Amino acid sequence: MIGDDVTDAACWAIEHKLADPNRLCIVGKGFGGFTALSEAEKNPSRYRCVATIGALTDLPEWRRRFHGQAIYQQRIYADSKSLFETDFGRLADLSPTQSAEKIISPCC
Repeated sequence: MIGDDVTDAACWAIEHKLADPNRLCIVGKGFGGFTALSEAEKNPSRYRCVATIGALTDLPEWRRRFHGQAIYQQRIYADSKSLFETDFGRLADLSPTQSAEKIISPCC
């Protein structure tokens, strides 16, 4: 699932004392921004801050605009491709715009 590699990396870094579990921040751009927001929603107390640059936040809108354009199809990871071929209702449920209230950050 999307973000599992981020979770695994964070846990690994904490376990090997390379990261302070109270000072983790997640940053992403584009689809990585979507992943950062999704990860912050799934694990709201793990990250001290979340930052995105040009994040995909509304998946149905993104699909409407870019579905079928070769350059975007090439950028979709093989295991994520089915995500974008699903129905619009499921995409809406996965969109950070629908779950912003679940994303909390202890800083500020």
